[in-house]
Amino acid sequence: KDFLVDLNGVPTVPNDDQLDGAAKDWYPVTRWVDVSDKSRGVTVVPVDAPLVHLGGITTGRWARDLEPEGPNIMSWALNNHWLVNFRASQSGEVPLRYRLTTHEGPVDVTAAARFAAESLTAPIPLRDIRPTGKTSDSFFEIEGDQPLQVSAKPGEDNGWIALRLQNLSRTEISGRIKFAIAPRAARAADPVEHPGVEIALDGSRLVVPLAPLEIRTVLVRFPHNR
Repeated sequence: KDFLVDLNGVPTVPNDDQLDGAAKDWYPVTRWVDVSDKSRGVTVVPVDAPLVHLGGITTGRWARDLEPEGPNIMSWALNNHWLVNFRASQSGEVPLRYRLTTHEGPVDVTAAARFAAESLTAPIPLRDIRPTGKTSDSFFEIEGDQPLQVSAKPGEDNGWIALRLQNLSRTEISGRIKFAIAPRAARAADPVEHPGVEIALDGSRLVVPLAPLEIRTVLVRFPHNR
């Protein structure tokens, strides 16, 4: 029984990737958690209840190391252990959503991350009364079978789009992205998006080296942006 947890956005192996003395009773899941026996496994996306126990009910054990009793992912559905800013007892129905998928062999971290992203991202319906262009298109695509996750947002500075590139593997990779429209500039940036050195573009392609499990911010600007 091997557990892997999306902990603070990083695929984390309990015990191995935790500081000595870190909490093992509860795990706050960012997006997904997986359990497998290397032959088969289950990936769970706890949409509304992101706190879980691994291996059994571990409340109050304060164990220095996680020693799972079995291949169990236990959802800590509601926090009724402490009387904080709400009552320990709650009346009425409390609907909670979970998404599950299965896989053969060890967990594919890239597949798990993308399944979770799709499960947690609500669709945004738009109405195009008189469509004149393409009915389907993409802003960018990840080239090849890469353990890469990319998100995009409007940059803090006008005219830039901020990309977060995350290497989901434990080996170095070159993250390769192809845009639908060739950018006119790309720059490295720190997490709060201060522009850094320029990154060379190969037409509509962007290549960014990433260390194991590294997250990097890249700013891109397009011809229509001033």
